[in-house]
Amino acid sequence: MHLFRASHLWRRAANKVLADSGFSTSAIAPLMLLAELGDGLRQRELAEEMGVEGPSLVRLLDGLEAAGLLERREDACDRRAKTLHMTDAGRQLLIQVNDALNDVRQRLMAEATEADVEACYRVLSIIEANAKREQN
Repeated sequence: MHLFRASHLWRRAANKVLADSGFSTSAIAPLMLLAELGDGLRQRELAEEMGVEGPSLVRLLDGLEAAGLLERREDACDRRAKTLHMTDAGRQLLIQVNDALNDVRQRLMAEATEADVEACYRVLSIIEANAKREQN
């Protein structure tokens, strides 16, 4: 229950900061993952990484594309598939978002030592890996 509550409060703090830019953590997540995993990712792969169904992701991508933050392109290997590419505007927004989220991270983890943070990241990585394995 601790993890659930902490996750909820973390997301609430992040959404409060992101509201100024007109986005939420859910809306910005595709850009963050695209930056991490690299341009050219297929929509299906992004949906799997995010743990969402295709139609839910399509709505998020439609909004990001309409805002000029990402582009969908025809996949060179499979014309039915689309690849995702962040625009310069998307990269600029992500820099601002990451700065804002780093501020949130610093405030919420202010009393944690570096060792605490490293241990937390290790445990979260284990949880993430095990959860992904269970999904497959």
